Amino acid sequence: KRELTAVAVHAAAPGRWYIGGERLSGGVPASFYLEVKVTEGTNTKHEKAEYVRQVFDAVSGIFGPLAPASYIVIHEVRADAWGYAGQTQEYRYIRGRPL
Repeated sequence: KRELTAVAVHAAAPGRWYIGGERLSGGVPASFYLEVKVTEGTNTKHEKAEYVRQVFDAVSGIFGPLAPASYIVIHEVRADAWGYAGQTQEYRYIRGRPL
């Protein structure tokens, strides 16, 4: 849900980002590292693989050719271990289930 998506961006100067011992500013293509957190078990392996592909393609559309050492990490967090607005994801799930 767009209204529940939060994004923090931390940029590293190309001279402070290395791949294979070479600075990005030394002619290496652009690179990125993205971490995403989702509720455990809500997405299939296929959905996660497709997400990784689409994000890589979208970022390469912005920055041009990317170094293969560009990473997308999907963290699956247990529903009882995170939430928003003071309620865990597990609580929301249980509350929404019919009796």
